Amino acid sequence: MTAPLIACRELPVTQAGDGLPADGADASASGLAEVAGHHGEVLQGAFVCPGTGTVRALYTLPCPLFRSRARFVPCEGPLRVSPASRTKARAVVELLIDRLDLWPRGGRLEIVSDIPSGHGLGASTGDVVAALRAVERAHAIHISEADAARFAVQAEVAADPLILDDTNILFAHREGRVLERLGGRLMPLTVVGFHTVERPRGVPTVSLKPARYDSRELAAFDVLRSTPATLPAHGGRRVARGGRDGEQPDEPAVPARAPARRADRLRHRRRGRRPPGRPQR
Repeated sequence: MTAPLIACRELPVTQAGDGLPADGADASASGLAEVAGHHGEVLQGAFVCPGTGTVRALYTLPCPLFRSRARFVPCEGPLRVSPASRTKARAVVELLIDRLDLWPRGGRLEIVSDIPSGHGLGASTGDVVAALRAVERAHAIHISEADAARFAVQAEVAADPLILDDTNILFAHREGRVLERLGGRLMPLTVVGFHTVERPRGVPTVSLKPARYDSRELAAFDVLRSTPATLPAHGGRRVARGGRDGEQPDEPAVPARAPARRADRLRHRRRGRRPPGRPQR
């Protein structure tokens, strides 16, 4: 039997009075937020960064087909989350209430999502980011992107950059910081997603051990981060490499063909062949 394609469904719209607000809450103080998921990564690995060593990072492929929506209503009493299985969304709300000393200390959080869980499409990060932004709006406060990214990582261990407006970046998903801004937009792509079995169970990715890379793989990642497949649609890029305390000025544009030649030479060296056009010595 042919495995079914991944499809999206329309999210139900939560109206005032659909079980919310919670007892003792002010309906006018509720916050709504909606976040799109992603469709895996264009590139994921470990990258050598001057001054910070080797850092795990990824370049995410946005997917507007799937979304997570959150509504938060502050109120006195315990924090209640629906569905109760959204433990990571609960964790980020508890972090915000504690670290930002928000009042009242409780509330009601409702999550509605059509992002398939356990398939690498950002289901848990979508819930976390939507919950965070809903709390922000309910309490009428401002949380910077940098702080929001760190809160998301603390609640989830590793988070995708769905919290950021600019997703055309290389993002340290276990540290919550931007390693590199690629600029421009990702080239146009047609992506087909499907299950390889009829009834997929999904994979609890957080329980998996992080991959270990040797020196050759790290060198390959350094080449891949500059290949045309990861460059913006305009064929070149301007880069801002960010350290822990800020970002450096943009570097000159990098031609798209040069990294391709580097990748070609690396591939031929691994196979024990000479690159095309190179005479034997």
